[in-house]
Amino acid sequence: MGGYRGPAIVSGYVLAWLVGRSMAGPADGVILWSPTAGVALAAWMVLGGRAAPALLLGTLLTAGLSHWLPLQEGSSAAGGLTAAWLGDVAPLLGTWLASRRLERLPGLISTAPVRQTLRALVWVLAAALFSAVVVQWAAGWPEQGVVGQSPWTLWLEPGINTLVSQIAGMLLVTPPLLLWLHPGMRHDPVAGLAFPILSIGLGLTLVGSHAVDHLGQMAGEAQFRGEAQALGATLQKHLDLAARDLEVLHAQFYKVEIDAEEFAAVTRPMLRRAPWLLSFSWLPRVPLEQREAFEWMLSGSGAGQRSIREQGAGRAPSVAVARSEYFPRRWLEPQRPQEDLIGLDLSVDPWRAGAVAHAAQDREVSASLPFVQEVHGTGRRLAVELFSPVDDLRVRAGQSESAQIRADFPVRGLVSTTIDLALLAQTAAAQARSEGLQWLLRDPAMTGSRGLSWDGSQLSDADPGMEGRELRSWQSGWHEGISIRLADRHWNLWLRPARGFGAAGFGLDLATGAVGLGFTALLAAYLLTRRQRELEARQARAGLEAQVAERTAELAEANVHLRGEVEERRSAEESLRLFRRLVDSAGQGMGMASLDRRVIYMNPRMRLEVGEPDWQKDRQRDFLDYYPDTARARIEAEVLPAMLRGEDWSGEFEMPDRRGRGSHWILASFFVLKDAGGAPQYFANTVTDLTQRRRLELRLREAREQADSANQAKSVFLANMSHEIRTPLNAVLGYTQLMLEERDLAPLLRQRMTTILEAGQRLLRLINDVLDLSKIEAGSLQMHDEVFEPRRELEQLLALFTPKAQLKGLTLQAQLHLEAGERCHADRVKFGQIVSNLLGNAIKFTAHGEVELKAWRDGSELFLTVCDQGPGISEAEQADIFTAFRQGSAGRSQGGTGLGLVLTRRFVQAMGGEVKLRSVPDQGSCFDVSLKLPALTGGGGTDSAAGAASCPVEGLDPATPRRVLVVEDDADSRELLAATLRRIGCEVVTAEDGQAALQACARQAFDLVFSDIRMPRMDGSEMLRRLRSNPATARVPVLAVTASSLAHQRRDYLAQGFCDFIGKPYLLEQIHAALEQFTGARLLRSSPGP
Repeated sequence: MGGYRGPAIVSGYVLAWLVGRSMAGPADGVILWSPTAGVALAAWMVLGGRAAPALLLGTLLTAGLSHWLPLQEGSSAAGGLTAAWLGDVAPLLGTWLASRRLERLPGLISTAPVRQTLRALVWVLAAALFSAVVVQWAAGWPEQGVVGQSPWTLWLEPGINTLVSQIAGMLLVTPPLLLWLHPGMRHDPVAGLAFPILSIGLGLTLVGSHAVDHLGQMAGEAQFRGEAQALGATLQKHLDLAARDLEVLHAQFYKVEIDAEEFAAVTRPMLRRAPWLLSFSWLPRVPLEQREAFEWMLSGSGAGQRSIREQGAGRAPSVAVARSEYFPRRWLEPQRPQEDLIGLDLSVDPWRAGAVAHAAQDREVSASLPFVQEVHGTGRRLAVELFSPVDDLRVRAGQSESAQIRADFPVRGLVSTTIDLALLAQTAAAQARSEGLQWLLRDPAMTGSRGLSWDGSQLSDADPGMEGRELRSWQSGWHEGISIRLADRHWNLWLRPARGFGAAGFGLDLATGAVGLGFTALLAAYLLTRRQRELEARQARAGLEAQVAERTAELAEANVHLRGEVEERRSAEESLRLFRRLVDSAGQGMGMASLDRRVIYMNPRMRLEVGEPDWQKDRQRDFLDYYPDTARARIEAEVLPAMLRGEDWSGEFEMPDRRGRGSHWILASFFVLKDAGGAPQYFANTVTDLTQRRRLELRLREAREQADSANQAKSVFLANMSHEIRTPLNAVLGYTQLMLEERDLAPLLRQRMTTILEAGQRLLRLINDVLDLSKIEAGSLQMHDEVFEPRRELEQLLALFTPKAQLKGLTLQAQLHLEAGERCHADRVKFGQIVSNLLGNAIKFTAHGEVELKAWRDGSELFLTVCDQGPGISEAEQADIFTAFRQGSAGRSQGGTGLGLVLTRRFVQAMGGEVKLRSVPDQGSCFDVSLKLPALTGGGGTDSAAGAASCPVEGLDPATPRRVLVVEDDADSRELLAATLRRIGCEVVTAEDGQAALQACARQAFDLVFSDIRMPRMDGSEMLRRLRSNPATARVPVLAVTASSLAHQRRDYLAQGFCDFIGKPYLLEQIHAALEQFTGARLLRSSPGP
């Protein structure tokens, strides 16, 4: 075999195997097609037996890869490496047998392309069938499956998949390779293309039908699981509502003593709202010594029964025997037609006794085992009864849970509700729209317990003896098991699809196959028709070619010559007309002059420009006569020499107005027109009126200067206001933080100091919001990207807002469907402001209910949704909700500036996303945010907030004492920063300006300098320059302390040589971090609180 063919076959075989593997089913690894079979068949047909070594080596490589790289995680090649190799060798044998029968195909394809293609398809089918049988034999006979599945079924399905993939691989890969590599396939283009086109059509039909069937099964399973989960959730919701109604009834007994009418008034609305609730009951605890009084009370109430009764399993009710206590039904709603249940003691009922005892002894809500109850008008129904204990009022008042108190004060009685499980399950199934499912509901706590079964058409009691293999049948195939909780019991809900589930997609694979086959048949018919017509056309052309060639030779020359002349003349005339229309309609003046400067043409615009609207060619004036003296001198000095050199010239001239109204400006362009030989023939020029443009440029220049001046004044004003407000606010917030650091601060004083701190921080946020809005309007908003974890950021914000929500009696819910540790690169501060603004508004405008935050990722986008149950926003107010300083009616009543949502939308847009509002008045609002925040992969930095200290600072480590210089002209800010540093143990020296600071540095050395910028006598920038110029102080770290909030000013400070900057108002964490970073000081921190 040739030197390059062997490696080429091996490489092609392995590559084909990788391609087929990459297109396997995503869930179960089903191979849709096998390109290796097509490569093998083509190699056999082109090279014969010489391809065997390379193909065997390729199978050995792919067998090893398939053994060590299984299709599904956690699976392994059945039978080991040998079985995998046998599975790959089988297609080689099958394709070799097919190649022996198809070796004459390239020579015969031109005679009958369709018939030869069908013949090839038969042998491809035989080869694929042989391969499928051998592969399944190598895989071994499967073990017994679950109920309803035989080993033949488990063996046949992968065999069919192998058969289809082998056929598709040979049909899709072999024909193109033969067309490329086998010279016999290229003799007849039409017949040669018929074989690959038909084969590929059949192959694509087979793959498409197989893929549609496979995808249909996956979609059906996903639909089943979604409906199953919906049914389980709906059923659990109804059970929870029943338990809640019982608790409402339970609470009535702690308010006042209620009578039977009040009991009925409370329970009747509940029964009407929930039809699956059969009844509510009051079961007082009756000690033996009070039995006679209770029975007398029963007789006096008209119940018709004079004694407490009991009922055993399968027996009629009888008078209860004597025992220490009873729990008979006293009140029952509805009472009719259930009067015979009044007075019946449930403490000995075989199905309810355990729940009654548990509720009475453990003071917990308890549910009975499922039992059958006779329901008036509907027959016997499967039901369960829920019991809730009502404590003695003295126990409740004492708030005691001790065993002694419980023994001294047993429960007053029990309230209960009976749930119709059949009606509950039917209602839940209808609401969840899951009629296409079969399900089994049973209590697993007791062997042989009753249950409910739905077979897709009717509801029935499940067999109490259902166990073992019959129960496992619910756990085979598509199934879903869900745990349903009711009080202290947990039921199992098993679901499986009913017959005909997902039948809407049945036959789609057959339809796909039929469409593909139909298209392939049409294509085959077209190729046959085309080939027949081409043969006929060849014969006809042979007889006409001679005549056509002779006549064509005679007419061609004359026709070409004549057509050329006609087209040339027509083109010239049309060009002349178009040129004349263009020149006459142009808004520019155009003129031509002979080489002796005599004007020979001017368009209408040029005539108006020179003041001669009725100009005639015979005037023969020099074109210089139309320009004033100043312009004429310039033309003679600059324009004429340039044109004589064959160059173009353009310039502006001030021309007198021909109507005597001042002057105007023009742009004149001069150039030379040359003849076909390149010799100068005419002078030409164009004139454009620039007067309006000059005036507009002047106005724009003046407007720009005014805007720049106003913008500069605004920036200076904002900088000054920020500085002047932040400086006194610095003292307020700083001393407040210091006071809160004191451990012996009185609680009332701590509360008031906290109020001051929160109010100051609110004022600071307002200042920042106004400055942010100003930056946005000026187009100077800057994003500071950093690496952070969105989930951690959201969890921290939730921890911050949860106490605020709880203070208002709200529930703050969160659904964070984000991976822990997932990082992204964006402006973390702006991200936090977006979420904080939305959560803050939701909590502020919600009076009761809950606020919910959801977060999830879809590809490179991060989605956030904040929903509340507040008053909502009307459609009329929604249009202005994102406008600065505009608030709805609810916002005006709650206060605020109206900037939060404006900044939120601008920040979201700056981060490449959008925010949308969904709101219904009196129901609440939802804000949906989408952000372009792709998750970082691999490296990419660390969370910039991950290293922040979380423990309070106690002081400096005595091993690292530090001397610090504080330079500040404002006395309050100076003393605040000094007190902050002294509190943790630093030696502090203060100076009121830069000159005093230089004198202090000359007297002693400092480890760190905090310096304000704006100071009298000498500012911070000049002080820094002199410190750096002195070798003794050149290496002392200096931090800028500034009240400026403008980013460009802070960048300027860093560019001047400041190590960093600390903004006003001070944050203690920043000061501590600066000591650690720039002086190497070690800070002692206390352990975090619980």
